[in-house]
Amino acid sequence: MSQAIRNIGTTLEFTDAASPSGVVAELTSIGGISMSRDTIDVTSYDSEDGIREFISGLADAGEVALEGNFIAADLGQIYMKDAFDDGEMESVVITFSDASTVSFEALVTGYDVTPGAVGGKVSFGGKLKISGKPVWA
Repeated sequence: MSQAIRNIGTTLEFTDAASPSGVVAELTSIGGISMSRDTIDVTSYDSEDGIREFISGLADAGEVALEGNFIAADLGQIYMKDAFDDGEMESVVITFSDASTVSFEALVTGYDVTPGAVGGKVSFGGKLKISGKPVWA
C-alpha cells in the first residue's frame, strides 16, 4: 500500500508572527523547495583527454512560490506583505498533512494581488527566497 500523503491540510506559517496570525490563509499552491548546486570549473592544462573537470560549489535552496485566494483581513497575508515591505529575514515553516515539516529562513521577494478576469476571483501570490539550509523534520 502507498505511503503517499495528501496535500490538503498543508500550511505555511511565518513563525516570527504571533500565532496564529502568521499562518497564511487560503493558499491554493505552495511551490516546492528546489535545491541546486553550482559547479566550479577546475580544468587545467593537465586535465586528461581534454575533458573539463569540476568540483562542487555552493548550494542554493531556491525560492518557494505561493498562490492563494486574496483575503484582505487575513493576518498571515498582511504579515507577508509587511515582510516584503520590511525586507527582513523571516522564519517560515511548512507543515504537511502528516505533521512532517520543513522550516527555513527566507526573504519575501515577491508579493502581488491580481483581480483576475471578469467573473473570476481575486488572487494573491508571493515568492520566498530561502537563505541557508532548510531543516526537514
